[in-house]
Amino acid sequence: MRSSLRNVSLEDSSLRTPVSVLRSRFGLPLEMTLSRIASRMSKSLCCLCALITLASWQGSLKAEDAESETGTIEGRVIYHADAKRRWRYSRYYVKDQKLGHLAEAAVSVSSPALRRLKTNRKPATHKIDQTNFRFVPETTVIRTGDFVHFHNSDRGVHNVRASNTIEPFSSNIGNGGVLKRQFNDRLGVLKPVQIGCVFHSAMQAWIFVFPHPYYALTKEDGKFRLSGIPEGSYTLQMAHPGGGLRWSKRVKVTAGKTLKLDIGVSPDNLESTKK
Repeated sequence: MRSSLRNVSLEDSSLRTPVSVLRSRFGLPLEMTLSRIASRMSKSLCCLCALITLASWQGSLKAEDAESETGTIEGRVIYHADAKRRWRYSRYYVKDQKLGHLAEAAVSVSSPALRRLKTNRKPATHKIDQTNFRFVPETTVIRTGDFVHFHNSDRGVHNVRASNTIEPFSSNIGNGGVLKRQFNDRLGVLKPVQIGCVFHSAMQAWIFVFPHPYYALTKEDGKFRLSGIPEGSYTLQMAHPGGGLRWSKRVKVTAGKTLKLDIGVSPDNLESTKK
């Protein structure tokens, strides 16, 4: 056994160690071979880091370019009360009567080009609940093609009805039930879809359906912000369906700038007053 081991050649490839393999492949001492491998790996890592940095930099440039080509409109919707002509809904939508910040006002821009805008975006899903014999939320803003899931959290049977939409419907929902509907309307502020319940006439809600992403719904502070708007001239519009208020004004959006504009409304903006 010992004699056979002595006769085994160290040149036998099956018995060559990693060190001998490296030496035979590169023809260099081990230290120099490892140094070359480390150097090559370091260069490869540097190239990879450079490519990642370049891609990130290009992405930032594209974002900055997109930002520089669009503008923003921001402000508040403020209701100016008139003691001689009281607005009976102000107690529901104006939390602070002195400040006049108006909640649940839909604000958007409009133009012929925006009304024709098409997109391949994935539809979003929104929720409206029926609870304590109310639709919650009362006002919802969505994009064309989005879904709305109507829930019934009350014990009794409710109904969801919409007649002023391109696809009218009326369906009953039992306790814990859900009705799923897709809205393909495109009229935005001009014509919100009115939602009702045939069993409880006091229940009502509104859904604004926009063919573009430049819209907002105010909260208690009355603030709105429309960003990413392509440069150009538009009609800035505001509608408050619960209170019957409407307002509009021509504006110009400048690329890279923010147009700050408060929308002031009063009983003069009530649809009933205009009629």
